[in-house]
Order: sequence, then C-alpha cells, then structure tokens
Amino acid sequence: MASYSKHIGIGSLTGITFGFICYWTYGINLIQAIAVAAVAEIGSILPDIDSDASEQIENAEKRLFDLANQGEAQ
Repeated sequence: MASYSKHIGIGSLTGITFGFICYWTYGINLIQAIAVAAVAEIGSILPDIDSDASEQIENAEKRLFDLANQGEAQ
C-alpha cells in the first residue's frame, strides 16, 4: 500500500487537475472547482483510515480534539 504522503500528494494533484478541467471545460464557478479539489484530497486519505498502521490518522484526530478542547477552554 502506498504511504500517507503519497496518497495526499496524488489526491491533491488529481483534485487540482479535475477542478481545473471542470472549471475550464464545464464552466463551473471557482468555489465549486475548489470543492472538487477538496473532495478528491479527502477521498485520497480514505485507504489509510482502515489501515492498522495508520499513525497519521491518529495524530490528526489528536490535533482535532486538542483544538476543540482549546476552543472550549476560552
């Protein structure tokens, strides 16, 4: 299986490419093109979510919960 950084890199490249193609060819607006890129990037990490050795997902969850706790403390 590819590494987490490869999934993010290929997902970002694919999302930006699809967003640009849709923007240029089909005439969607810029916000929709950015949404296409974001969905592709989020989808690129899905193979890592179910991996037993997915340390990056655990780190991301920890950071998210830390940010939520800081927001509650203020």
